Order: sequence, then C-alpha cells, then structure tokens
Amino acid sequence: MYKTKLQELCHQRVWNLPVYTTAKQGLDHNPRFQATVTVNDQSFTTPDLYKSSKEAQNDAARIAFQHFSSPPPPSSTPAASSSNGSSSESAVQVNARETDRTTQVNATISTVNDVHKSRDMQHLYKNQLQSYTQKKNLPLPMYSCEREGPPHASRFKCKVTIDGQTYESHQFFPTLKEAEHEAAKVALMSLSLDKFQQDDSVLYKNVLQELAQKEAYALPVYNTKQSGESHAPTFVSTVEVGGEVFSGQGAKSKKQAEMSAAKVAYMRLKEPNPSQGPALVSPDIQAQADYSSSSLQSNVTADLHHNIQTAGRLVFNPNSMPKVQAEEIR
Repeated sequence: MYKTKLQELCHQRVWNLPVYTTAKQGLDHNPRFQATVTVNDQSFTTPDLYKSSKEAQNDAARIAFQHFSSPPPPSSTPAASSSNGSSSESAVQVNARETDRTTQVNATISTVNDVHKSRDMQHLYKNQLQSYTQKKNLPLPMYSCEREGPPHASRFKCKVTIDGQTYESHQFFPTLKEAEHEAAKVALMSLSLDKFQQDDSVLYKNVLQELAQKEAYALPVYNTKQSGESHAPTFVSTVEVGGEVFSGQGAKSKKQAEMSAAKVAYMRLKEPNPSQGPALVSPDIQAQADYSSSSLQSNVTADLHHNIQTAGRLVFNPNSMPKVQAEEIR
C-alpha cells in the first residue's frame, strides 16, 4: 500500500520513481530481508528484518512516505512590542534574534545534510554490492556480525560472504548497520580491483581500435601462436596497427594474449615523443629482453654480453629501460 502512495507522491512532485534494493540475511530455509528505497536522492532503510522482501520494501516505502508527507514544523513569530516609545529598539532586537535564529537553522541544516550524505554513502555501498551480485546472478550478500563490550556500549564488526568469498571490516563500530556498511565497502573495493584487473586488457582492445580509427589507420590485425604442451599451452600474440607490429606477453588463452598485445600497442602509440619505433619481437627474444633488463639493473656480466652478441645487440636508451633488439650477425 505504501509503495503505491510513495509512487503517487513522486508523480505529484515530478520526481524519479522510487528505487528499491533488498538485502537477504540468514539461512536459506529461514531468510530475513531488509529493504532500502531511494527517493529524490535520499535513502531510507528499514530498521527491522522481515520474512519477505515484499514486506521489507513496503515498510521502507512507509518510512519514506511519512518523511516526505510530514508537515513542516510551525514557525514562531516574535510578539509585537506593546510599547510605542521603544518600537525602534524592539525592531532591532527582533532582527538580531531572527539573524541568530537563521544562523542556527543554517548550521543545523548543514549538519543534517552532512549526516544524510554520510548515510547515503553507506547505503550506496550495500546497494552497489547487492547490484553486483544480481548482475552476476549470484546469491545475495550474507552478513554475519561479531559483538564486543557491555550491552550499553556494544561495538560491532561484520563479515559479508559473496559467492563463497568472505570480506571483513577492519574495525569495530558503535552500530550494527555501520559495521555492515563497512564490510560491504571492503567487499566492493576488493571486487572492483579484481574486475579492473580482469577487464583492463579488454579495455585496451577497445581503445586501440578507437585510436586506430581516430588516426585513420587500418583496424588492428592480430596474429597468435601457440606453444607448449596441449594441456598447458602458452599463447603469444602480435598486433599490427599503424604500419607497426607489437608483441604481447605469453598468456594462458588466445584472448588474453591478444589483450596483452593490444595493451603494448596502445601504450607505445600513446607515448608523447617516442625516441624509438617499435619493432616485431619474437617471444624468445622478448623473454631474453625481459631477463636482460632485470639483470642489467644489478650487474652486467660477461656471460650476458656473450648471449647478447649471439641473439642481438644491447641498446641503451636514456629515456627508457634497456632492451635487446635483434640484428643480423654479420
């Protein structure tokens, strides 16, 4: 019932429709639900748990509806002065009181807004975490909390489990809700990092293609070679773009190898003033170059010099790390 009322209120005030999110807690055979509704950039969360998500959402709608429907507090007006002789003095005093009252009200509003922003950020972490699980078709986050201290001064620390992985808040909080929000924040930060690491190379394939189109190059052309055992193959890709060929690192799949090559190409093409154009490098020479770069930082040995004479020559670039460039042996 309150969901309908809240929606009608949004129509009347020309607001966006309410957005509901529900968090499931407890065991599968006896779940409990807590709901949050966001209206006009303000979030309202049910303080209690319910047996169904429908009940939880309806109660969240009730809290929001009552918040926006409650009449504003009556404004008090100062009494008029009964003395005609001191009317000017009374007016000055009234203006002073009104100024003080306005200052106090503005300070209170600022404090309330800061609190609301903090609460909204907390709700945002739990909402985003729930949205993440829904997009990934995972079970809803499961929260479990630990309490310490006496009943009148309890402190809480929470864990949240997602797809078998548990994330824990690093400190205790005065309320259970704050502890849950912190656990959700920890989970989100970890999941976001993992997602960035997984999607990082995918992004480079996209931006490399956009760069090629922007510079009027032909679209990137990938070439991938497989080596190693069939049960544990290694893939190395090259990509040709802008008349140059770039080689990526070895990877466990063809897709990852192409992503790595795209990243190398994009980073080199975006260099502001490259002193040396990229060249096609075979996987064997690339591996030797990586080894040589790390070894040269500590000690350049005679054996390394002999290997470099066999496979290529050592090129020192003052603006970059040492690299090995293949050259025909004359």
